[in-house]
Amino acid sequence: MAIVFKGISVLVLAHLLLLYVPITAIGLGSLLVVAGAGVFLDHKNLFALVCAVALLSVALEVTVRWLAPTSMQPYYRPHEMLALEKTYRPNQKVRVAVPHGDLLATDPMLPQDLAQPREEVFATDSIGYRNDQDFAQEKLLLVGDSFVAGIGNTQEDVLTMQLRRDYGINAYNLGFPADTQGYAERIAWARAKFPGISCIGMVLFEGNDFQLVNSAEVASRNAVPKGFQQVVKSYIRLIRGHSEFSKMFYGLTTRAWEVVQERIKTQSARSDARQQPSRTTFVKSVKGAPMGFLQGYADVVQRQTFDDYNFVRDRLTEAMPDFVLFVPDKYRIYSRLFEDSAVDQLPNAQWDYLSSVTARLRIPAVNLTDPLIERAQEIIPDGRTVFWRDDTHWNREGISVAAREVAKLLSTISNERCRADRL
Repeated sequence: MAIVFKGISVLVLAHLLLLYVPITAIGLGSLLVVAGAGVFLDHKNLFALVCAVALLSVALEVTVRWLAPTSMQPYYRPHEMLALEKTYRPNQKVRVAVPHGDLLATDPMLPQDLAQPREEVFATDSIGYRNDQDFAQEKLLLVGDSFVAGIGNTQEDVLTMQLRRDYGINAYNLGFPADTQGYAERIAWARAKFPGISCIGMVLFEGNDFQLVNSAEVASRNAVPKGFQQVVKSYIRLIRGHSEFSKMFYGLTTRAWEVVQERIKTQSARSDARQQPSRTTFVKSVKGAPMGFLQGYADVVQRQTFDDYNFVRDRLTEAMPDFVLFVPDKYRIYSRLFEDSAVDQLPNAQWDYLSSVTARLRIPAVNLTDPLIERAQEIIPDGRTVFWRDDTHWNREGISVAAREVAKLLSTISNERCRADRL
């Protein structure tokens, strides 16, 4: 009888701990170790531990549900305020005075005159994506990260909104920070959630969607059947989907860890001759005004080669989007406009890789590099830019270039789902 009691208690403890761990091999492995260690406890102590974790979880859930909307908002922009694990908080509309972009949040040592204060309206639909209304049978769906979600920009300037307003293309926004694995899963989810014929575009950002992958990590991931992985993830998300605390906790800790990683890089990255740690950011003068850049993204742009052991290729093969949009990093757009040490030629390792993959899969792909460079050079005499000077993201000028290029692609694409007269 005691064995049965312990087994049930360990099972309950494991389910409670699911609210606190990421859905990764390390996270789930740690959960199994902690929960499994419960069998070595006396049954009374084990029961007390389960009760304590349960009461803590209930208290945190009540706190988040009652206090989060009014008092738990220590954020400088709406993204962190509303971000959960896989989506934003649903049915929200906030107006926030944003004091600066993400570069100043990453590196407070940057000069304060770099800041571009703006007001940002951020609205979400009933499933937590950045749309003014719920899905209404839109025939164009855009999947990607913060560039699709429009982080740093107000609602009317988001890519899907510009497509709707300026080109009459009814587009639906499925943007939320992830990697290509997350995009592939989101496309599979969207095709099941919104049955019918929809044109789905995947937007890939050069800065963080082309990460170098460890071959051993890929091999271990591939050793577990994908069907089993999907079942486990679906079961865990079903449990966690009822907990507002879990969504907020994991969303915040994930983003906090991203900041910590950037700070670690600050201490361990390249050093000069005096062994002083390099910065995670740097500033260049462009047309007499400062412009900030993220060093890690600039390093990606300057890669001579790119090899991720076909990770992006395999994700594209799984997802098979109807087209792909390649968004270059800010450094690639503005390096030739630096007032000192301008860079005229840069390697194209990420685009070369992507274009070869999409050509093999017969997926239309558009490189926004030349159109963005052309627009950047055109408007810089007026002091305008296609990326925020204090941010890693594009602004309404850059987004308008993307909207134009998407509309142009859709007017020529042969895919039946993406015919312009259907959109």
